[in-house]
Amino acid sequence: SSSQGLEITSPALAAGQAEPAMPAVYTCTGKNISPPLKWDHVPSNTSELALFLLDLGHTQPARGKAVEAKITVGWAVRGLQPTLRGMTAGRLPAGAIAGRGRYSICPPRRGTGEYMFRLYALPRRLPIKGDLSDLELFRQVNRASSTAGYFLSSYTRG
Repeated sequence: SSSQGLEITSPALAAGQAEPAMPAVYTCTGKNISPPLKWDHVPSNTSELALFLLDLGHTQPARGKAVEAKITVGWAVRGLQPTLRGMTAGRLPAGAIAGRGRYSICPPRRGTGEYMFRLYALPRRLPIKGDLSDLELFRQVNRASSTAGYFLSSYTRG
């Protein structure tokens, strides 16, 4: 049922942790490719799925100063078929349309970044103009969909 919401996870992450660390291979320290993803509970009226990697900001050691957190849309993918139940590491499925940004998990050196993978089920395809920024696409999808799921991950760069 749609009240349950989408569930999205990555088999690459340790289960049972609120914010498991992203393995280095899926970051700029390694191959910088998207992790394998799995999802479930897609509502039957879904026309397309949209996936976003949100950078929730990062902290780095500063002399007695807190670093301001900021949210940016790092990676946007739309046009995912509603029958899909996941994605292979580093691969976009057929028909998927990537936004302007590239997938990357790359906090500053000796910094820790927090990341959210957020998946939306859209009841109808969005009439998207080609020149939309990833942030504007995120805003439109967020407005158009009431069904979403997410998971959090972090990465500390050496």
